[in-house]
Amino acid sequence: PPTTSAPIVLAGSTSPSSSPPPSSPSPMSAFASEWQATLSSRLAAETAAKDAALRQAQSDLAQFSSERMKTLESRMSSNRSAEQTKLEALEADLESTNPWERVVKLVDLTEEEGKGRMRSVLVTLKNEGVKAA
Repeated sequence: PPTTSAPIVLAGSTSPSSSPPPSSPSPMSAFASEWQATLSSRLAAETAAKDAALRQAQSDLAQFSSERMKTLESRMSSNRSAEQTKLEALEADLESTNPWERVVKLVDLTEEEGKGRMRSVLVTLKNEGVKAA
């Protein structure tokens, strides 16, 4: 192997520095430069669309999160007030002298087929109070 650092010249080829630059670009190089310009414009458009979609998604996610927190807070508030009302009603029922009033409050007394007799018995017991028991 040769130890010199001179460039190896193959038959029919010339070194790039020794040939003069072409006066007009070849059709292939013109196409390649146009294609590179097209690709770079497509990449820029794609990057812009991607950034816009990312910003929109972040905005939507922040909005969804804030709406969800508002919904959770309102639900927790309504649950607390409902629980407080129920506890107050339970304490008031414990102070009642008629135990059948508590039973009537705990039982669904809407008119349904087959439950008419039970409903009438519970209403009678509630109205008569402890005397019936």
